[in-house]
Amino acid sequence: MDFVQTKLRKNEWEQLEIPILQEERNIIQLIRNGYYNNDVCIHKTVSLFSFIKLYADTDVEKIHTHLFHRYFYDDLKVLIMKKQLPIEINNKKNIVLSKKATLIRLNNLSTKIKENTPKIFEFIIMELCKKYITTEKTEYYYALYHLIYNNLSYKIEYLNPLVINILREILNCYIEKIDKTDIVYNAKDYIENNSYIKNNEPISLFSHQKNLFQILRKNRANPKLILYQAPTGTGKTLSPLAICQDYKVIFVCAAKHVGLQLAKNCISMNIPIGIAFGCKDAGDVKLHNFAAKEYIRNYKSGGIFKVDHSIGDKVQVIISDVKSYESAMNYMCAFNKPKDIVLFWDEPTISLDYKEHDFHPIINKNWRENRIPNVILSSATLPFLSDLNKLTDSFKSRFPNAIIKSINSHIFNRTISIIDKEGYVILPHNYYNDYADVKNCIKHINAKQQLLCYFDIRGISLFLQQIHSNKLIPNKKWNIDNYFKNISQINIENIKLYYIFLLERLEEQWNDICKLVKENREKRYASTIYITSKDASTITHGPCLFLSNNVEKIADFYIQSSNIREKELDTIQSKIQHNDKINHHIAKLKKQLTQENDTTSDREKLKLIEKYELQLQKITLNERYIPNSYNHIQHYHCNKRLKYCFASDINEQITEKIVLLPIHEKWKILLLMGIGVFMENHLPEYRDIIKQLAYEEKLFCIIANSDYIYGTNYQFCHGYLSKDLNDLTQEKLIQALGRIGRQNKIGDYTIRLRDNSLIELLLQEKKNSLEIYHMNHLFNYEEYVYQ
Repeated sequence: MDFVQTKLRKNEWEQLEIPILQEERNIIQLIRNGYYNNDVCIHKTVSLFSFIKLYADTDVEKIHTHLFHRYFYDDLKVLIMKKQLPIEINNKKNIVLSKKATLIRLNNLSTKIKENTPKIFEFIIMELCKKYITTEKTEYYYALYHLIYNNLSYKIEYLNPLVINILREILNCYIEKIDKTDIVYNAKDYIENNSYIKNNEPISLFSHQKNLFQILRKNRANPKLILYQAPTGTGKTLSPLAICQDYKVIFVCAAKHVGLQLAKNCISMNIPIGIAFGCKDAGDVKLHNFAAKEYIRNYKSGGIFKVDHSIGDKVQVIISDVKSYESAMNYMCAFNKPKDIVLFWDEPTISLDYKEHDFHPIINKNWRENRIPNVILSSATLPFLSDLNKLTDSFKSRFPNAIIKSINSHIFNRTISIIDKEGYVILPHNYYNDYADVKNCIKHINAKQQLLCYFDIRGISLFLQQIHSNKLIPNKKWNIDNYFKNISQINIENIKLYYIFLLERLEEQWNDICKLVKENREKRYASTIYITSKDASTITHGPCLFLSNNVEKIADFYIQSSNIREKELDTIQSKIQHNDKINHHIAKLKKQLTQENDTTSDREKLKLIEKYELQLQKITLNERYIPNSYNHIQHYHCNKRLKYCFASDINEQITEKIVLLPIHEKWKILLLMGIGVFMENHLPEYRDIIKQLAYEEKLFCIIANSDYIYGTNYQFCHGYLSKDLNDLTQEKLIQALGRIGRQNKIGDYTIRLRDNSLIELLLQEKKNSLEIYHMNHLFNYEEYVYQ
């Protein structure tokens, strides 16, 4: 997927200029600010005091008291008296503010405050408190407890201390009623899908980003090799946008799409960049206008007309493919000292799962020719430092006194469920009968804890409930109430660690557990493969990705299983063919318009073009064949009310572009259904449409081969791994799984296996890794010869 090392096309340059969303800009700015201040965060809510912006008033305590009595006192008084809680609340006071202007401002803002209560933290926690006291539902208590006792880590400024203190007292009054087992048994709903927690948690740097920035700042004088391993979708690839404030950066990735997305982010943030794609030497490096130092302006428009690409003083980041690294390095070194440059090599394991690949000698040559002493190798599946002795030794031989650092981040506070081909959720306790396999699995998981995000939290909660109710835990100290000392310790990560903790200690009870699990096991899905017909409703919250080594076969299967009537297909194909002929005539006439100067002739041709355009037929697909559209759901589910079903959103303009493309009719029909297909021999214009629709989450499904996983940062909620992916390595399997569930929104995420042998590949340690072998031999100063 986009591993061809070629120069950018005109359309690709133009795509870079499309601004990213404001939400994405905010995240990037956070990361940039976080380089020098690791504690920065973006709050989704503000305190009431911050909302009214009375920072200049020194009488903060009186203002807090005034706001408390004006907006919260009455509600709290009613709640406390109604439930007869042993909490003293002082009588309502008429606070006299020292500044009359402050009171006038507060009165003027009263309506605005009421309109914005969903954005103000104190009103949010007050709402939660009311809901809990009214219903006594544990999920509200947990959310309130979490928001109040973690507000210190949130660092929301100027929170009203009177509100916080009384709500803490209310929480303490009910603490004895809260059953910790109830929270664990309902962790999916109470914790993972709790909208109050999800919607109000601030956005901050991941721990691996903090570690990376600290290493780069504190070891400025030393050469350094950083092995940077963190799960996909956690901002590794955005880190260069922060690093370039302190170092010049050469970003290298074999996947073109990744480089282009970084370039687009840089341009949106006004960061001067150079592009080194398909370069033979440093003279082929091209500068974006922001990086141009010398240029000629267009005398009419005033814009930059011609750039002198040979002067790169202003360049902060060069984005390069693997083939062009040496050119990018020489270009950057012409204007900067090597010690002030960082080589950020993204996904260095691309192609290393093949015994032989065209990239291998290029990678080896890049490493041997490298003069940059600061190197970051970044990947979700980077081997452990202990497995890369030859690589690290070769680096230290080139750069004496080099610092070698390893960053390993384990983030598993979300759930992407693994579903086997029969529709069952896969977890160690329901997959293994032999306890020896369980022990090996646990050893592997403890070494790679990021795999715990693929452990289904509902399945874990059910298992914990079963073994507790059947008294299969041999030691009372390991029961939920004793293991979790307080509510603040109960979260998704700790529940999953508790699950592993118990599995390690249940050998004697294992036969009984296996029997119990088999007797109570239920399928999560009856069927999932027919996503264009009866199983489309299982695709919820967002699009799906289908990975296969035989992409065309899967595409043909979905056209066939859609049961599109032959008459419908014939009509669409007839219209496409008709429009193709008309468009051919129009294109021919337009070409003649540019060649002739005869005004009369041009007018005649324009009239003829207009006449032809009126003959173009509108091409649409009956909604019944568009997965999860209203008519589709009505046809397959007979008026059932289905929640969260995801459907494509392809407008008329895109449809027109699709049908104009000179590609086979079946690819057009699939796109009309909301299904995009990535194949190497497809037209660049077709791929551009797919990429744009995928970026905007407008497609229902993308079908691609396994190399696609390195070429995308698109958001998918569900993924299918085909039967023919039996050549995957464990590292590549983890990369494939990492495409799913990258969002941080509430919903169900699943990986659906068409071959259960992949389960073993994921859950057990695999030795003699090709990736480890190649990293030690390719990232080496000896010329590479495969053995």
